[in-house]
Amino acid sequence: MSASGQGGTETSVSSSQNISIDIQDVRRGDIVRFNSYSLRVEAEPVCQANSITLRGRISTEGSSLVTKRFIGKRMVTVERG
Repeated sequence: MSASGQGGTETSVSSSQNISIDIQDVRRGDIVRFNSYSLRVEAEPVCQANSITLRGRISTEGSSLVTKRFIGKRMVTVERG
């Protein structure tokens, strides 16, 4: 009946959100969306002067870890949970 689950069914609300941020603001656990692929960040990002190195998986079907380096000041779409 109520959203809190008292006296009936309980409704669940997804807490993930899609946001556009600078790539240097990405953090562990984010899914970064690019035109041709998505990268699930599985290690803390390493920021240098004007670049960032991300380590994660391209897909969730058991793919190996990859390391990608990007130039900073680039807006990306991120799914954050």
